[in-house]
Amino acid sequence: MKVVVSWLRELCPTERSAEDLAQLLTDKGAEVEAIEHPWERVSGVVVARVLEVRDHPNSDTLCLARVQTGSGELEVVVGVRNMAPGDLVPLAPPGASVVTLPEPLGAREIRGVVSHGMLCAPDELG
Repeated sequence: MKVVVSWLRELCPTERSAEDLAQLLTDKGAEVEAIEHPWERVSGVVVARVLEVRDHPNSDTLCLARVQTGSGELEVVVGVRNMAPGDLVPLAPPGASVVTLPEPLGAREIRGVVSHGMLCAPDELG
């Protein structure tokens, strides 16, 4: 069973670290097998508003999404068309890190169009 530390803190207020709580629970007979930090490898991801979705000029399967962030507009090459103007989506702009990639993202050319990051699926955010 997985237990979120914030739930433990809500039920039993404490300032102990997750590691200390795990040791205390194990000492009391409730063995803690692992402590997971799901957001540890995710950084720089922001919420963006989709402004426009259109076909990629050099691909039948890719599309282009123009998105608005707090710092301006970006264009991203996307592999699925499951968004519409007005949707809020997770965006990993250049410099951001996600779980499924070993190093931070950069702007890169995909079939002749520069993609300024990527829109993230749940598994990419962990």
